[in-house]
Amino acid sequence: DEQINWSLPGGLVGGTSKDEENWELADAIWEAASNHGFFIHIRIGPYQCAEYSYGGIPEWVPLTNPKMTMRRPNQYWMDQMEIFVSSTIDYLTLHKLWSDQGGPIVLAQIENELGDTDIKSPQEDHVIQNADGTYATQQDYASWCGALAQRLQPNVVWTMCNGLTANNETINTCNGNSDCWSNWIVQHGQSNLIQVTQPALWTEVEEGFQIWGDDPSNPSDYFWSRDVTSITNDVMRWFARGGSHINHYMFWGGYNRERMSAGGIMNAYSLEAPLCPNGQRHYPKFDHLRLCHSLLAEIAQVLLNADSALNKGRAVKYKIANGSDDNSTWMVSTTEQRMFVYSNHDTDVIFVENDAAHLCISMVYLLVREIITNIVKEILQSPLIWEISLLWRKKDGTMAMIIIYPFCQSLWAIII
Repeated sequence: DEQINWSLPGGLVGGTSKDEENWELADAIWEAASNHGFFIHIRIGPYQCAEYSYGGIPEWVPLTNPKMTMRRPNQYWMDQMEIFVSSTIDYLTLHKLWSDQGGPIVLAQIENELGDTDIKSPQEDHVIQNADGTYATQQDYASWCGALAQRLQPNVVWTMCNGLTANNETINTCNGNSDCWSNWIVQHGQSNLIQVTQPALWTEVEEGFQIWGDDPSNPSDYFWSRDVTSITNDVMRWFARGGSHINHYMFWGGYNRERMSAGGIMNAYSLEAPLCPNGQRHYPKFDHLRLCHSLLAEIAQVLLNADSALNKGRAVKYKIANGSDDNSTWMVSTTEQRMFVYSNHDTDVIFVENDAAHLCISMVYLLVREIITNIVKEILQSPLIWEISLLWRKKDGTMAMIIIYPFCQSLWAIII
């Protein structure tokens, strides 16, 4: 995932400091991504938020015309935006970075978290007036963004995240944490097209960053970062519901170059990221997520070739302990414990989720009991409280599983 910052002093070809004068975006993409087998989601914006002043839009832009209102259906803004987007796409095309040219860029984003708030004063915002006397809306602006992207580069999949979407030209994507798997994907996104005609893409699995104006002496939960088991729990529940893609925000902590203006941000952006701002691996968070993604990669073909299990969670039997086994009660409920099953030929993948930890010692039952061994049953009946597990039967007949515990900093991987 690569965001383009319009306000960088040197644009796409480096800054003004000695350390940056030889830096170029094309080289960074080829060397850091393509040479390591990565694909790129390029996020052009031009608004990117990222806790920068104006969200990365240069401060001189609104000064070009006193009638400009940024990120509105305002012709003066749209003209400046088109110049930037067009020049960025031309640059990427010149360096053959798009996937249809053999490059690593497979997704591109225009705009960012565009709100659907009604324009309060079309006259003051100098909003475009239609022939019938009505004024253009924010949805009209979103649709213009999508049309602009498709006109300038029609051979790549375009996205718009966490807000209004040009439905016929762009895919609506999610930014957030647990709300992405618990609400957004279930409601088919904000466009109502996700897992209907479009895939489910999670562009920002939000894990912690310095919020605008946050006070270090009384910070929000995001200020220093979420714990890694919560992050992994969200990721696994997303894929259990048919999610196709995630991007960690942030995986690398990043740093702010030169004299960049930003509210409440020091040189390091996210101190608790899996890769620290100085490039050092943040253990055990780094290993935890690396193992998670390795396991997901191993089962990817099954998930991709099976129908989505969204809204198809199956109830899993669990036991409420009342002092002794004789007094224990067996319950079946998809609200407390459920499984999502994916099958492809002779391979089964099962996500098992436990939200009944406050009530019981849980065990996997029903369908799962037919394909796992007594060893796994004993693990899942243990006093350790678990939140989600992933099980799969491989083609060679062996079994594998992982269990995520909320109070430890590791994934348990058992190969049977």
